[in-house]
Amino acid sequence: MILVWLKYITTIISFYFFAILQNSFFTQFSFFGAIPDLIFVLFFTFIFFTENKNFYEIVFYYLLAGIFAYIFSDVNFTISLILFLIIASLTKKAQEILKSRQDDNYPLIYFLPLFFVALIVYDFLLGAVSLAGMIYNLTIAVIIFFIYKKFIFSGVNTRQLKLFR
Repeated sequence: MILVWLKYITTIISFYFFAILQNSFFTQFSFFGAIPDLIFVLFFTFIFFTENKNFYEIVFYYLLAGIFAYIFSDVNFTISLILFLIIASLTKKAQEILKSRQDDNYPLIYFLPLFFVALIVYDFLLGAVSLAGMIYNLTIAVIIFFIYKKFIFSGVNTRQLKLFR
C-alpha cells in the first residue's frame, strides 16, 4: 500500500521538477524561439505506458498535467484540463486499436506517431504551432521515452503467464 502512495508522490514531484526545468533551464536553450513543453511530454509518456484498465491513474495524470500547465504557463485551467482529457482519451483509444492489430514488440513505433498527432492537436488548440517546437518536443520525448522504458517500465513484466484472469 505504501508503494502505491510512493508512486503518486513521485509522479507529483517529477511533474513539479519538469515544470521548473521547463521554465528555468530550457528557456535559456530555445531552439528558434521554441522551448519544449516538458509537462506535455511527461504527461503523454505516463499516459502511453499506463494500461487502459487503470482509469483512475489516467485521470490522475491528466488532472496533474492540467494543474501544472495552468500554474507554470499561460493556459486557462479549464482549457488545459479539457485538452489533456481529450488527448488522453484519444491516445488510449488509438493505442487500443493499434494493439489489437499487432504485437507490442516495438512501442517506439506506436509512441512517435501518437505523440506527434497529440502534440499537433495540443499546439493547434492552444494556437502555438511551430515546426521548431515540434522538433524540439519530439527529441525530448524520445529521450524521456527511453529513460522511462529503461528505468521505470523495465520492472513490469508483461510476458508472464496469467493463469487467473
